[in-house]
Amino acid sequence: MKRKFTQTLFVCLIVVMHGTNAPAQCPVGYTQSQLNWDYLDYLVATGSYSGFVTNAIASNQNFMMGTTQLSIRAATPSFTLAGENATHTGDLAGYTGQDVQYTPTVSGDSIVITFDQEVTNARFALYDIDNVASYRITARNTAGTALAPAITLQASTILTIGGVPTAPTVGTTNTTNLATNSNQGSAIISVAGPVKVIKVVITARGNDPVFWMSDINACVSGSFPNNWRNISRPFTGMPPYILTVVDNNFLMLDPTTGKAKPLFTDPGWTNVNGMAYDPVNRVLYYTFSLMPSASTNKTIWKYDIDAETIGTLVANVTTALNIPTYDQGVESGSASFYNGYYYFGVESSSPSRTSGRENTVWRIEFDATQTPIRASQVYATRSDSTISGSNTLIHDWSDIGVTNNAMMYDFDGAASDPEWYHFNLMTGQRTQFTPAGGGINHPRQLAIDWAENVYNQGNIANSPPSAGFIVPYNYNGTVNAAQNYTVMIGAATPSGSWGDCSEAFRPLCDFGDAPASYDPDPWSPAVHERDTALRLGPTFDREWNKTSSVLADADGSDEDGIAFVPIFDPAAGTYMAQVSVYNNTGVNATLIAWLDFNGNGFFDTGEACQAQPAVPSSSLAQNRFLFWPSAPSALPNGSFTYLRVRLTKTTHGMDNTRSTGYYEDGETEDYRVLVDNFPLSVNLLSFDARIISDNNVKLDWTTTGEENFTGFEIQRSADNNNWTVPGTVFATGNGSSSVNSYSFNDLNPLSGRSFYRLRLISGGGQFRYSETRTVIINKGIQQIIITPNPTTDKASLIINSFTADDASIHVFDASGRLVHRQTTRIQSGTNTIDLPFVSRAESGIYFIQVSLNGESITEKLVITK
Repeated sequence: MKRKFTQTLFVCLIVVMHGTNAPAQCPVGYTQSQLNWDYLDYLVATGSYSGFVTNAIASNQNFMMGTTQLSIRAATPSFTLAGENATHTGDLAGYTGQDVQYTPTVSGDSIVITFDQEVTNARFALYDIDNVASYRITARNTAGTALAPAITLQASTILTIGGVPTAPTVGTTNTTNLATNSNQGSAIISVAGPVKVIKVVITARGNDPVFWMSDINACVSGSFPNNWRNISRPFTGMPPYILTVVDNNFLMLDPTTGKAKPLFTDPGWTNVNGMAYDPVNRVLYYTFSLMPSASTNKTIWKYDIDAETIGTLVANVTTALNIPTYDQGVESGSASFYNGYYYFGVESSSPSRTSGRENTVWRIEFDATQTPIRASQVYATRSDSTISGSNTLIHDWSDIGVTNNAMMYDFDGAASDPEWYHFNLMTGQRTQFTPAGGGINHPRQLAIDWAENVYNQGNIANSPPSAGFIVPYNYNGTVNAAQNYTVMIGAATPSGSWGDCSEAFRPLCDFGDAPASYDPDPWSPAVHERDTALRLGPTFDREWNKTSSVLADADGSDEDGIAFVPIFDPAAGTYMAQVSVYNNTGVNATLIAWLDFNGNGFFDTGEACQAQPAVPSSSLAQNRFLFWPSAPSALPNGSFTYLRVRLTKTTHGMDNTRSTGYYEDGETEDYRVLVDNFPLSVNLLSFDARIISDNNVKLDWTTTGEENFTGFEIQRSADNNNWTVPGTVFATGNGSSSVNSYSFNDLNPLSGRSFYRLRLISGGGQFRYSETRTVIINKGIQQIIITPNPTTDKASLIINSFTADDASIHVFDASGRLVHRQTTRIQSGTNTIDLPFVSRAESGIYFIQVSLNGESITEKLVITK
């Protein structure tokens, strides 16, 4: 009676589930997705894959289904793997196309599907269960709780269902071998979830053990962000650069004009491919191509934009990430970087063009230190023919690009059969367009700008090397020929091997660092691209964005165009400064400075002073004087104002109205100016503070013209407001016109940020202050890391601390508004703290400030939803 009850229960379940194969509605926060075997390669270690794919790789494979990674374990030799194919044609609605073929060699082993994040409404079909075969289905969530899989059979089935709700079995005692066009041995497995693991246990392999697993459908959490490359948005007037390469020379290319600039050259090899740019961490990834031994070329290289250094991301993608490569190694693939992941394409065709293998794209994940930790297959397409002697190259990558709406564009440049493919990473569906002709209409390299516009870029003729072009793609298999441009560097037309190109790029630039009021438009601050032939002083500064500060020193000590900033005497109403300028461009340069003598917090047109005549080109540095004959001011003694100096080529037309805005060359330097009309005979020529050790800060300064002068009081502050006196130094040069040098060692410095200044004291007790200098001694926080970054719905803060104490965490949005705060106890060593505000925050850039022991460190977090 119990057995009959069990059978009746499952018969009722079959009737209820019958006809529910259409996708179920996803819960809030989830999106319908499909793992589609038509556009994936279930790897095998046999046939043409032998020697390239190991049994270990074939036994445990990683795939992406929308935003969720999943692994499928079917260990050999318990299974003979035949990959995905269209052999079984008795498909069910919603589970059509190619399926994965398995042949269990023993009973008792299992196929295990593990989702990285829990999914809901997981569904797939098992085909061709026949000839006394039987399978048991189990599932569990992240907590390990057993779930109840549902099994749906067809009306004409030969299968029966048994077992218990949390471990149902499906099988048959029928000894018939079903034809491959039959669905009588088909079972749809569904788990409402949320589910983490689904296991198919082979309880009896049967006498005809071959079976197939269909596409997998599920609701996955999260989504693909739109406008992710907005972080590379150019400043007003700046070109919307993308990156490209000709031979081994990397270029910044403006897709709206074709104008390009050199970025760097990799001397390691002559040709490059696989380019992808991470705009958050500012790292460019790429591979070498056309090397003497292609099959052994498995290295991905990286270029650090900030450090301007070349390094290795991974020496061998197969041993490190289980990415198989074939006859061409990593040379002739494709790449794109999107939402924190490196999408890396590998070509698989054989020299005879008869391998029957598939080109694959892998999503490479990184940890918080930007070390690659895992690769998962996201896309595959047939590379060449399986027909001996046909020598047909079906797919030859020009490039790929991932952008808005989960779309991956696949530019197939196969000479005999080029195509434009649009593959949706969420739905697993692909659309195909055939080019209208050759030339610029032929799919080449793929570029994506900051606004997610897609471009076709490359050279029209492959042999001999030719000039490059760039043209917008219309998303329908055509290009916008009216906006086609030839790539130019100045007046020159570079030619060579246009190996690849990548995504939106905003270069590091020089900014002013006066308080924010002096650059009121955040998209049009005083900003200059670097030109090594044009600068103020001996060095050029490079930053990602403007960093304002009261001391006008937030971007470091690069302000070296003025050796010492003169004091502004408001009673005199005049001002003069000497500026060191280097112009070796071959053309004249314009030098203008603005002194905010009215103190309104902006550099007005009437406060400008332009050097006359223009600065000529020279191989040597030049000194130019800037004089304000009329600078009326009501600023009080002891206050401060600001000075901005800008230099750019005269051809750009900079005038007195342009205290802000973009220029493609030159430099901006901001200085804080002391306001004081007290006549003190001594002249302070220089003043510097530097860290010798955690217990020693050394101050150095020089003077001249000491007359009736007593000496210097050393003053120190933790907040630039309340000052203490760690020591005094007496004058040594009274009555002398020579230069006098002084130093002082603070052997008990403050932890974190501290400020130093000199109080210059005359023999009559009169005094004035020097400029302030800043140092930072890290005695509390060693390092903070935010992971993942960028993120969509969650993030953690990793704090490496020297000491144990309470840490304050403040979160600010891009406008500076405080959006979250928390306090947590930090232990010495590594600490991991969740950031709960992320789940409810809107898309944007946020700044995480951690304060500990009087020290603060700030890191940027990008949230995309």
